Amino acid sequence: MTRTLAATLAALTIAAITPRASAAADADWDACKAQPTRACVLALAARDVAASNDPYEKASALGDLGAARVKAGLIQDADQDFAQAEQAADAANGDVMRAGALDGLAITLARAGEIDAATRVEGRVGANYPDQGRAAIAIAEGKAGQSAQAEALVAQAFEHARTLKNDYLTFGALRAVAEAQRALGLVGPAAETERLALKAALTGPDPNRHDYDLGRLASEQATAGDFEAALRTAGLIEEAWPRASATIDVERAEAAAGKFDQAARIATMVDAAFRLRALSLLAWEQFKAGGADKAATALASARAIVTAMADEGERSRGLAQIAAMEAGLGDAKAADADFAPARATLAGLKGSARADLARVLAYDLAAAGRADEALALVPEIDAGMPRDGLQIAASEARRRAGDNAGALAALEPVVNRSLQARLLEELAGTMAQ
Repeated sequence: MTRTLAATLAALTIAAITPRASAAADADWDACKAQPTRACVLALAARDVAASNDPYEKASALGDLGAARVKAGLIQDADQDFAQAEQAADAANGDVMRAGALDGLAITLARAGEIDAATRVEGRVGANYPDQGRAAIAIAEGKAGQSAQAEALVAQAFEHARTLKNDYLTFGALRAVAEAQRALGLVGPAAETERLALKAALTGPDPNRHDYDLGRLASEQATAGDFEAALRTAGLIEEAWPRASATIDVERAEAAAGKFDQAARIATMVDAAFRLRALSLLAWEQFKAGGADKAATALASARAIVTAMADEGERSRGLAQIAAMEAGLGDAKAADADFAPARATLAGLKGSARADLARVLAYDLAAAGRADEALALVPEIDAGMPRDGLQIAASEARRRAGDNAGALAALEPVVNRSLQARLLEELAGTMAQ
């Protein structure tokens, strides 16, 4: 599963669900599927965005749509999206929500390279409210060669972050500053800022947020190449699954950087319940980075874990996970053999047990690039969010294969319109025209 897919699946539990606005949208979908272009895919996303009723969410959605249209070269449409996003932000309920919506729009504008617009919008947030927009603008200025302005702005963002009284808000602001400092080559200051962010994450008033904040910080440290710091941060996470997830992020970043032995060492540190996933993903990253022999070793270790499983159902699930990796590595024959036990087990199940295994098998088939086989299992799966997730996985598989029309068709049944809009924007971003 890619990082993008994992993020979108996580969003399934929090994004708003809005029914399709009208039957007319079906004709638009049919036309776009017949001849998909970036413009028509983004027009479908715009329909979903227009259906949102919450001003705060709509401001964010319109900003994202505008950024996608900038990338597609649809500048006039993007300008309109950004203007409407600012209007929606102004309509947000209460000063705090309004400030947050404006700050989020400034971040989006900065990442789209719209520095002047981002600076203007960020100036409307107000000094009494937390912001991360200045850090994002600093990154954009650095990319534009405005290093002096960027460093001055990130220094202002740091000082403002230190004035915040809420540890949760302080963490978010400092994390954004550290990201900007790293982007500007200020490695030493970034490490110190991350130390302060870590302190805020650990001392915040809401213990339920500690693990989430630490996971975000560890992921960003790993992405920046500071693997030891990322591993230390991940080790502070209390709950098993978030800790394993953060550790696997570090492992994958090490493997992607070609540090295969270090990545393999990290895989052995993951809690036993999650080690199969760690080894499978390690094999994939090693293969992509040119370490086919290392990938084979990691996959063999994963197979040893599966073979030792006493429960037949768990064993067949584990083999299906390995099969998805084997397909990605180009070994279709081995993948067929390892998918077979799960198919056989599925045939003998009924009710919720059958639906659950069908869902797991379908995801692995999609990960293996077998979108049609995965979608054939949709009727077996309980309706609702699990089906949305499978449609998304199948869409990504088709997109990877260069089938934009098929990727678009797989997204059409997605019930969650807020999520569908973001996925359409991502699809448009990968298209040639």
